[in-house]
Amino acid sequence: MPADAFEWIYLAGLLAAEAIRFAYRTLAAREEPAWPLGSLLDALAFLGRAAVPLVYVLTPWLDAVNEPLPATLNWTGAAALAGVPILLWRAYADLGRGEESPGPVVSRSFVARGVYRYVRHPVYTALWLLGIAQALLLPNWIAGLAGLAGLMPLYLNRVPRDEELMLTRFGDEYRAYVERTGSVFPRLRR
Repeated sequence: MPADAFEWIYLAGLLAAEAIRFAYRTLAAREEPAWPLGSLLDALAFLGRAAVPLVYVLTPWLDAVNEPLPATLNWTGAAALAGVPILLWRAYADLGRGEESPGPVVSRSFVARGVYRYVRHPVYTALWLLGIAQALLLPNWIAGLAGLAGLMPLYLNRVPRDEELMLTRFGDEYRAYVERTGSVFPRLRR
């Protein structure tokens, strides 16, 4: 398969993922005021996973740092990408309507069913998989790694805040949940 086919596969997967995220965020109730740092970090993550890859695919501006990857890595990226929309859809469906928010929110209850039985942050799991797929499908040092680089500050800032708020709100019940589930990847032993 030609290398640019993998670039278009990435863009198609990205489009599917963003469509699912947009649909659920549109349905979500926005009870919390906007979180300015969260909005900035969201924008940075979006630039890394969408804007930079589009510049790479549609222009020659980043071609100087292209680095072809073996086809096996490309196919591994395609397999990771295939799981992203499925995981996002399942995470939002399990979360329920009105729970997604652009910043730390303390819900009326926390969800521990569906994919949330295995990981506390499956949306971030999907975004990490998207970043890995991007690195394996876009053979370019800048465009390939931009998704992971953009996601890292968002994840490192938001997840600890969310966890702290959930622990404050739900105490021992949430603490027990944390002990039996992984953050973004399932625990091997429970």
